[in-house]
Amino acid sequence: MPNWPSNPPKTTGSRTRRKSRRLPEWPIYALLADRPSPSALAGRIDAIAYEGDHTEAVIDWKSDVDPDETAMRRHARQLEDYLRATGTARGALVYMTLGVVRWVTVGTLGEGTVSTKPQ
Repeated sequence: MPNWPSNPPKTTGSRTRRKSRRLPEWPIYALLADRPSPSALAGRIDAIAYEGDHTEAVIDWKSDVDPDETAMRRHARQLEDYLRATGTARGALVYMTLGVVRWVTVGTLGEGTVSTKPQ
């Protein structure tokens, strides 16, 4: 699967300059075929960060006032789908009202790893 979004490095003479970017409201459409029952994904990623042509992180802002652990796990599964679809290794769930950032990475056997430590 391609690593979106692609942004070819700018070339200046013999040197290549890589540019960091964050794009808001990134549309996403994918077939998640790596599970027992494949499913389609259609949505909008809150923001995606990339450097050059490599995606660095997917960011998903949450405005829930007081999400419980069940809701946070559901959010992590949604973010993990975005990570798979974009080929990105990590993503951040940003709980604005709590002031908490939870980092999610795609783990083994489809289980996401959640960490509150900065990465």
